Amino acid sequence: VVVAAVVIFLGIGRGIMGLGIVPSRWLTAVMGMYMMFVSGTVYLFPSYSRGLRGDFSLSTEEADSIATALNFGTWMGFIGGIVYDRFSTKWTGYIGTVLVVLGYSLMHLADLGKVGSKVIELCVYMFLVGQGSGFLYTAALNTSVINFNAKSRGKVVGLLVCGFGLCSGIFTQIMRGFYPSLNNEGVSDFLLDLGIVIGVVGVITTTLQAVFPLEKGEEVPEANPTRVNIGYGMVVCIAIFIGAASAAETFSNVSPRTLAFVLCGGLSLFVLLLFRSGTLFVIPSRAQVNSMSHPLLQEDKGNEREYVIDNDSQSIMSLERSLLLDESDRDNNGHPLYSDLSASQSKIAKQNADFSFMKSLSSLDYWLLFIIFAMGIGSGITVVNNLPEIVISTLSEKYDGESIPLEHLPHEKDTATLLVLFSVFNTFGRLLSGYISDVFASKISRSTFLLFTSILMGIVQVSVAFAPVTGMFVIVCFLGLAYGSFFCLLPAFCSELFGITSFGASYGFLGLAPAAGSQLLSTTMAGRLADEGARHHFVNVTSDDTYTIHCLGSECYRTSLLVTMCCCFIGALAAALLSYRQRNNKTNSLLSTAAYSKLH
Repeated sequence: VVVAAVVIFLGIGRGIMGLGIVPSRWLTAVMGMYMMFVSGTVYLFPSYSRGLRGDFSLSTEEADSIATALNFGTWMGFIGGIVYDRFSTKWTGYIGTVLVVLGYSLMHLADLGKVGSKVIELCVYMFLVGQGSGFLYTAALNTSVINFNAKSRGKVVGLLVCGFGLCSGIFTQIMRGFYPSLNNEGVSDFLLDLGIVIGVVGVITTTLQAVFPLEKGEEVPEANPTRVNIGYGMVVCIAIFIGAASAAETFSNVSPRTLAFVLCGGLSLFVLLLFRSGTLFVIPSRAQVNSMSHPLLQEDKGNEREYVIDNDSQSIMSLERSLLLDESDRDNNGHPLYSDLSASQSKIAKQNADFSFMKSLSSLDYWLLFIIFAMGIGSGITVVNNLPEIVISTLSEKYDGESIPLEHLPHEKDTATLLVLFSVFNTFGRLLSGYISDVFASKISRSTFLLFTSILMGIVQVSVAFAPVTGMFVIVCFLGLAYGSFFCLLPAFCSELFGITSFGASYGFLGLAPAAGSQLLSTTMAGRLADEGARHHFVNVTSDDTYTIHCLGSECYRTSLLVTMCCCFIGALAAALLSYRQRNNKTNSLLSTAAYSKLH
């Protein structure tokens, strides 16, 4: 059904674009927000992981392997980036929608015994979900990165990626309202329904995604700051509501279903961002359609550059590339001026006039970003994926070797609340880091913000290793702040370091970093050590006719968390080196002093 819908909407979308009708920047951005709201279900996995373990009789390491496959699919974003760069945002979004629905449908069928249910097969199904989510993320993020000016890009990116972070909180609340006994029964039905919802939203929002054309030589405008601030305010209100609703359900008898309906109503209000934003659909002039300047890279008269929007595919085709400079950086003949740069700076600027994907891979700065991403996010996902297990491991020793029904398990509601708090503060981290890094860009570089974020993530790791459950409520808030900050700072910083001509592939390849970190730290290390600990000290959690074995005791995850703390400080050292190279004009990227000052 979803494939048929994609074909129909693709035909409609191609027909509309063939007529020259293009969605406005803000219509595209708002639809991108809704696309983000449904593409972050990778963080929802801990909410139903116990039910999944029971249905498929999985060990902790096997469940972590499935979670890693989901994460790996999401962060293996360079495939979606290549599709985006080569074809268009619509193909990227539609393919992502089909992959998500296919993956969740296969999980549903596996639970019913209709398709294979071995661990490797479940990993493949969830990889498809993750890959589809990555495609949707790429379609929404890259389009708005191109549509808005560099001076407001951090704020716009922050607004979009916070929707990705809120996704797990949104669906956790919906799950509580409509699937109250999810971890006892109904996991497969929930996953099928989740896939259908994502399919419907994905098809509609993808149809309304497009790169907005410009007159030749026209500069892309900045995002309206008032509208951006209103968007931030709405996101904050949604995040606060989700946190308050979770607390109310934990400590009172309020109806979860009522709160779920209220949340859905609040999400619909984001369309108000389109109020007085101008015409929602435009018919660009022939000059706009046939000759488009890239938002960041101005036309170099001496090295002719042109972008063309193909009416059928709406793809952006870069014929030649130029340097990140505006008209004030050029002489009367249109050639770049290097008189205000030192000899070494001029050499750097000239060398980096063209950053293709392969050239980015040859840059030391790129691999420093890779290390920061792998260490920081890999450590964060180790805690997130294992959060329910970490909570159970803190139970009293009197439960050692005992069997406990799931409904009588201590701290059962606390786990869901911790996941919601992570989602809320993950969102705040994305909002604050994007906004603050733009405001203080002239004083504090994004590499310095990455240094602070890596240190914060390291402190979180050691805190989780020694904290009781009551202390986790505070710690998980800082976990969300650090985690969200990484995902806002890195795409904006990557676009500044290497430009946006091959941004989809360059940033997408960085997604392999957290995937590798997740596999090594969460699955290979933390999951395996927890299973080994469960051989000696365990608690048996029963649910209907199934049961799961959980490691009991502080030693289950302490060693793993101390290792991840060290990894975070390795990431901090990489960020410090990148900051040093930036300050001393040694970066082998676009970020020379002059070019960076033009951005801010």
